[in-house]
Amino acid sequence: MSDPSEPPHDPGPSRPVPAAGAAAGQDAQPPGAPAEAPPPPQHRVAFDGTNAELWPMSLNIGLLNLATLFFYRFWGRTRVRQYLWARTSFLGDRFAYTGTGREMFIGFAIVFLLLILPIAALSVFVFMRWSANMTVQIAYSYALGAVSYFLFYVASYRALRYRLSRTNWRGIRGTQAGSSFKYALKAFGWLLLAGLSMGLTYPIQSASLAGAKLNNTWFGDRKFAFDSAGRTAQLYGPFMRAWAGYVFKPILIGIPFFVVFGAVFGVSRQTGQAIDPDKMGAAMVLLWILIALGWMRTYARYKARELAIMAPWARFGGLGFRFEADPGRMFRLILGNMALTFLTLGFARPIAQKRTFRFIADHLRVVGEPDFESLGQSADKGPGMGEGLADAFDAGSI
Repeated sequence: MSDPSEPPHDPGPSRPVPAAGAAAGQDAQPPGAPAEAPPPPQHRVAFDGTNAELWPMSLNIGLLNLATLFFYRFWGRTRVRQYLWARTSFLGDRFAYTGTGREMFIGFAIVFLLLILPIAALSVFVFMRWSANMTVQIAYSYALGAVSYFLFYVASYRALRYRLSRTNWRGIRGTQAGSSFKYALKAFGWLLLAGLSMGLTYPIQSASLAGAKLNNTWFGDRKFAFDSAGRTAQLYGPFMRAWAGYVFKPILIGIPFFVVFGAVFGVSRQTGQAIDPDKMGAAMVLLWILIALGWMRTYARYKARELAIMAPWARFGGLGFRFEADPGRMFRLILGNMALTFLTLGFARPIAQKRTFRFIADHLRVVGEPDFESLGQSADKGPGMGEGLADAFDAGSI
């Protein structure tokens, strides 16, 4: 099996296939018909980072995090971002990340003092004041969970705003407009609808939130656009297959296990021999691992199709986008990143992030003839501090 972090063979821009008549020496078009326009050019995003460069950095950052009780993580994340951005290029020019660890630390310190400490103090007060009243404790726990979900969406939007404002290409920076609170309200509303509909509104939710972000994303003085109007039905074929997979895969995976369990219990009743709890426990763990892998593969298959369908809905000036990824490679990317992150206790997280960058670069195509000569600088310099709320919720993927 190939590693999804390795670049696949790129066949290059697609070319029109001649009609059957042309292959037989006949005219492909009637006389006088206009010539078929050539397909628009496609451009790749390139990424040339290597594990050999990142492993020493990852180990160094991990040890410094331990030595400083994770106080160094703001500067560690900045180092990783600077490396990943610098190893990513488009049209021969590399990106640059200009954020600093100091900005991220200040942002986190403000959020810690103004939000995290008051919430922690309120929680201690509620659970001590109403220690014998389970109704109050449960109600408070649900309210705190709802507030946390809402703040998570606020954090993810603000983190995107900060990262874009610190991203430069050819001296031009990006920015994210719009309200993070409006985005969070929309995301939280979709979350409630997904729960009420057993997840059946997810494709509309995904398109809606992608539009809420991209329609407020700028690079320089030019805005991205995302139009999903009348198109979300395209997502429901792949989604319903995924939805059925989530429901029925545990049943199909579990049938052989429960047949064996039934036979074991039957033999135990007939012979009086005790069942080994360690073996039963190991079997249950194996069952849940297989179910989790089945769900993960279903998710990867749907996500690959979702990205392929939704990518052409985005525009940047006269440019369009394509994203074609094999579901198997998507599955290996997700599984590999989880293994790298958890099995190394987070030390290899930069390697997982590098694999994600390479995967995106390998499969993303920018379609059209770029016109960046008239592109001006953004007037918005972005926030003056880092993504403190996102760091508190670990909402930033990079």
